[in-house]
Amino acid sequence: MSGCADPRGCDDASKHLYEYQHHELDAEAYGRIKEHLRTCDHCQNLYQEEEVIQQRVKACACEAAPEQLRSRVVAWIATFRMTSG
Repeated sequence: MSGCADPRGCDDASKHLYEYQHHELDAEAYGRIKEHLRTCDHCQNLYQEEEVIQQRVKACACEAAPEQLRSRVVAWIATFRMTSG
């Protein structure tokens, strides 16, 4: 995150990137992350990488995962972000 004027914004963006990409944030948080991505090359690169991964996963998916599995994966991701941050 070198060169970023707002390192706390980097922490915020990295912790909430998944929710941002999937439009799961409230309007205030979404706007905050969007603005940070606009001004931080490092976080914008992370966002772009995640977008590529998401597109590739969608291209490979033949069927939708059961909702229970999706919920477990989302919970695991949230737990990972909280413990690795």
